[in-house]
Amino acid sequence: MNAAIRAIVRRARHLNIEIIAFQDGLEGLIVGECYHLYSDDVSGGTADLGGTFIGTSRCPAFRNPESRKIAFQNLQDSNIDALIAIGGNGTYAASKLFHEEFNVPMVVIPATIDNNMEGTDYALGYDTCLNSILEHVRKLKSTAESHRRIYIVEVMGDTSSSLAESGALISTAEGIFLQDDESSLKNVEKYIKECHLQKTRRSAMIFVPEGYTKNVRSLSLLSEDIKKMLCESSQHKVEVRTQCIGAIQRGGNPTAKDLEMASLFGYFSLDALLQGVSGLIASDGNELFAQPFFDGESFCLTRSLITERVRVFNGLCY
Repeated sequence: MNAAIRAIVRRARHLNIEIIAFQDGLEGLIVGECYHLYSDDVSGGTADLGGTFIGTSRCPAFRNPESRKIAFQNLQDSNIDALIAIGGNGTYAASKLFHEEFNVPMVVIPATIDNNMEGTDYALGYDTCLNSILEHVRKLKSTAESHRRIYIVEVMGDTSSSLAESGALISTAEGIFLQDDESSLKNVEKYIKECHLQKTRRSAMIFVPEGYTKNVRSLSLLSEDIKKMLCESSQHKVEVRTQCIGAIQRGGNPTAKDLEMASLFGYFSLDALLQGVSGLIASDGNELFAQPFFDGESFCLTRSLITERVRVFNGLCY
């Protein structure tokens, strides 16, 4: 998020647009805690830091109509003409409602490790999270191989299985449990029988998304299931362990891809507002566009992110 904020502030400077940040997101919008952001505020290593230096929050109070009225009044009192929000589905829903109620021009930059926002093929944080998962599993593998272990690895993603699917792929895992794929359990069983019961493998990594452990079967029960499969061979000694990677997935310095996409999202978010479009700043392959909150044709911001890099750099370099 910090790289996106940097891009917004730097681009705004070139356009002679004033930028004001609300501390802790929607919460700051309600309490009126805000301050100006200048180019020097986003200089140095700000963009390289994970998280967001202006803070963020889950804000149940924003569901209250009275709280939204207060937020709108704070916008007027601060002479703010438009809003840029950075977040996931909750932020998008709140922004869409706020725009509908008060006709405030605003755009949303997608940012969620779940990468499950409709209308965009990428959300900030996803690649950084995947790299954190990969690093964690690589360390687990050496232990698993040395001690003859099977690890069931739970990753985040809420109801989305994107992190589990991509994480399993890039880490060369041996199995994955998926809520909407009954064959995934059979595939794990097949692997256990063909590889571990025949003693051709010493270790394994089996991924499971958190939505599966919440709605289908817990980590402890999955562990017992695999132990039962292994019990078919009384002479085979393989430990089964569970590993919930947890909040460590959410942190860390952003990857190159996230830094680049954040800069592009931030840069072009101002273009969307200047063109009078309120909605989601979205990517689709090599294109970037603004998808309106309500019915309407999407507005193409650029048809080639690759060829726009120099222009974007020149617009953000000071």
